[in-house]
Amino acid sequence: MKHKSIIDIVPLASKISVVVSLLLSIGIIAAEGTSSGVVFNLIPSFGWVFVFAVFLSFIIIYPVMFIIIYLAITTITRFIK
Repeated sequence: MKHKSIIDIVPLASKISVVVSLLLSIGIIAAEGTSSGVVFNLIPSFGWVFVFAVFLSFIIIYPVMFIIIYLAITTITRFIK
């Protein structure tokens, strides 16, 4: 009984964490994109550095946020059960 409920919760937790972490990372990228756009207009040579930083931050931030959100959801569901 308990194993069945865990199996049911885990895919849901991963789906929720994927959606939430994607939305958060898109929000961060949008914020960084606008700031880098301003910098790109002011200092064109440094613009590409900020574009690279946005991609790098997405690569780093997305998995970290996914893990944190996934762990949070699994611990919350464990406490509810």
